[in-house]
Amino acid sequence: MNTSVELYLETLPHGVASYPQVLSKASLLRSLLDSTKTPPERLCAVLPREVHEAVQEPPPVTAWLPSVHFRCIFRAVRDACFQSDESFLRFCRDAQRRMFEGPVYRVLMAALSPQAILKGSTARWGRFHQGIELTIAPSSGAVQGTLRYPPHLLQEIDHLATLEGWRAAVELAGGKNVTSRVLLVTPTEARFVSSWT
Repeated sequence: MNTSVELYLETLPHGVASYPQVLSKASLLRSLLDSTKTPPERLCAVLPREVHEAVQEPPPVTAWLPSVHFRCIFRAVRDACFQSDESFLRFCRDAQRRMFEGPVYRVLMAALSPQAILKGSTARWGRFHQGIELTIAPSSGAVQGTLRYPPHLLQEIDHLATLEGWRAAVELAGGKNVTSRVLLVTPTEARFVSSWT
């Protein structure tokens, strides 16, 4: 049976070498690895050789790495550490919540409304992703977002994890009864909406 990393790479035009210009901030990788404490050898067992160094010696938080490499490690962690997508997505939400409750974001989250937090997420997204575009369309009590990316770079598990991050942000900014759902997914675009009371 193929691993989720192998299944992911099969959808990309050049496997692990696809889209080298699309980058993710290494701080995302380090946060993922630090939070799960997964032994590098366990992850390397299911990762392509080109990705091993990022797991064995993660780059500094200010560095960038190919997004395909990050997405491979993301899937390897899911498979190695979690029994289901649901438990992995709960972890993603909790990790985002811990980050937002930290000293860098705590004051911001307390001072802004959920709508203002999500409206500002376009700028924050750009600090962590190059080559993946996020646009936001706010309305009363809801925000619709659109992600655009190279074909198959992002898939269902990536979109659901993004929504969990949004949910954590809205809750910490005072939103109640938060619901988030994916409205549309194509190979190059995803649209989703978050609403709250």
